Amino acid sequence: MIMVVIVLDILIFVKFPTLYRSISSINYTILTSTPVFLFGFITAFYGWLSRTEDVIASCSPPFIFDQSASVIYKYLFIFFSFLVLILYIILIRAFYRRSQNTQKSLKTVKRLQLSVLIYIFTWFFSQVFSLVILKITENSVGGGMIFAHVTLNVQIVNIYKPVFFVLGTIGNLLFIHLILRRKALQSRTSILQCFQCIFHIFCLVGTLLCELVATGSTFTRRECFNRIGFYVFFQAAQCIIMVVIVLDILILVKFPIWYRSISSINYVILASTPVVLFSFSTAAYGYLFINDDYISSCNPPYVYDITASLIYKYLFVFFSLVVFITYIILIRSFHQRSDSNQNSLKTVKRLQLSVLIYVFTWLFSQILSLIILELSEYSVDGGVMFMHINLFVSLSYSNTFYVTIWRSKEYRDQFYSVWCPKLMQKTDVNSVSHGLRLAKNNFT
Repeated sequence: MIMVVIVLDILIFVKFPTLYRSISSINYTILTSTPVFLFGFITAFYGWLSRTEDVIASCSPPFIFDQSASVIYKYLFIFFSFLVLILYIILIRAFYRRSQNTQKSLKTVKRLQLSVLIYIFTWFFSQVFSLVILKITENSVGGGMIFAHVTLNVQIVNIYKPVFFVLGTIGNLLFIHLILRRKALQSRTSILQCFQCIFHIFCLVGTLLCELVATGSTFTRRECFNRIGFYVFFQAAQCIIMVVIVLDILILVKFPIWYRSISSINYVILASTPVVLFSFSTAAYGYLFINDDYISSCNPPYVYDITASLIYKYLFVFFSLVVFITYIILIRSFHQRSDSNQNSLKTVKRLQLSVLIYVFTWLFSQILSLIILELSEYSVDGGVMFMHINLFVSLSYSNTFYVTIWRSKEYRDQFYSVWCPKLMQKTDVNSVSHGLRLAKNNFT
């Protein structure tokens, strides 16, 4: 409720500044805090009055009410969340109209847009998510405990997986399109990143197919491999190409003369050989040793027997640590140059962000997967946990374009020049006008 009050506070300040300033601080505090305390007190008091001795499956706020009341409780939360979202949009429109006259309003628009994104993917998403859980739980009471648990988790995963698929595929395609359209961005590293984006698109398709085969169902390893064999290949390929990309940057930094002395064709062959060999051998091993054993989850590690899947994960963790160590070496190299070169300092900051994203998506998911394999040994619960690890894996497959555009002004300007040329022309005209005004002021 306080979130509604905060955005209403900003909206009133923007739309009715005279009224806003005419109210005393004490009266304003009483006025704004009243709905917050009323709603909070009524909600808690109703829960206290209607409490029973019924056994519940989870000790969370919605579960303290009966089924009907908990659904109403969540609908109210979603209503207020929608209200906040609508108020955010009204604020953005208000500041956007002002941004044509003042640069501060444009910065405010950008801050509000970021706030909306954070709000949607945290609180708003969690409330919709909670309501879906309550609905699914009500509809799956007839099943056994494990079946209900697995069904619920499949439904949860099916909510966010298509979102990552759409955003990730669009982002990867935009990155490839940008590199193809702008020769200024075409380098050996960017070409390798384009191949990585292609691998990521196939991997995102693979993550969807993994969830179309419901975890907890009875199907064989052969059936699973026939569905996601391509995913096994491209996941291995994207793992190795990440090693190749960071080694490519390291060689360019440490041995620039040797790097430039190799022809592009020979370099592409040299860089692609380990990628093709590892991914082909990984997929071929899975194909040669498939059997008709029943498995509880259709994910890449499950297409192998338990020993082979552990080796598979140990290899992935090893290559992930190689990437991490190479990142650290690169950061140290650029940090030593940053004392005399401002561009090197910017590169260090971009690399630090890349390390953080890499650690909390791909590296974290691989270590967690290995731990689950060691402890669960293909149990149903292990399969369920694998489904949720796909959240971090999907983030890894989806972030290349968005992080690059966010952190690199060069890529951002080139992207605008391709998709919003009129905006770039307007920006260039404004920059020239600003430069002329500065020159005129200096002259006078």
